[in-house]
Amino acid sequence: MQVIPYLLVGFPDQIAFLHHLYSFLENPHFPFVEVGLPAQRPYLDGKVIRSAQKWVRKAGMTFRKALQFLEDISWGGRVRKMVLMGYLRDLEEFGLEEFEVKTHDARLGGMVLVGQRRKVLTCQSRLTIPLVPVVTVKDTESTLRPFFQGRPPFIYFRVSSGKTGEGGLLPLPLLEESLRKLRKAYPEIPIFAGFGVRDRETARFLRDIGFSGVVVGSVLLRIMMEDRPMEDFLRELEEL
Repeated sequence: MQVIPYLLVGFPDQIAFLHHLYSFLENPHFPFVEVGLPAQRPYLDGKVIRSAQKWVRKAGMTFRKALQFLEDISWGGRVRKMVLMGYLRDLEEFGLEEFEVKTHDARLGGMVLVGQRRKVLTCQSRLTIPLVPVVTVKDTESTLRPFFQGRPPFIYFRVSSGKTGEGGLLPLPLLEESLRKLRKAYPEIPIFAGFGVRDRETARFLRDIGFSGVVVGSVLLRIMMEDRPMEDFLRELEEL
């Protein structure tokens, strides 16, 4: 099964982050690695990721420092597998033009940009990096069409109504119907399920109803917080 793991820049420390990043980028089962940038107000994230965000900010990692850190060690090689994740508010404070200058030549895989959709879409024409649409069961082909002008690498499907790592899965009929419509409208774009993938059983269920793979984040950060190895958990998902 294909898996997109999530890492937060500088968590649990810079050395451990780099170790996991390079390992994930080399893993053929991971088509992309989602790399979170520090956020002042990570309102879409659940308790685990918010705690990790607080951790890295306390250690002095900022949106600007995270971008510089990544530029120093990662631009090149398998960087096309890296998908940044950040909040529009932090991007706007950093400066959209400066962000474009920093990332233009990097050829990153994409970016998950969290914010009011109308404002996010206004950024799309000003950025080289393709934006990944984060969709819900309420979305339609027409509401998502503007994202596909930028050729996103995948669709990020919220299978829970809660924040990242919180809340149960939405009812099966809703997931299946929405997934069917997306497949019909965008047959060439892989669709990954996130916002509620806690274990192997959930991942298997989502695979069986037709998702291309899963995004896992909160569970990985929790494993790091508890100083446990994450390899066994990820291997279980890969072998599905």
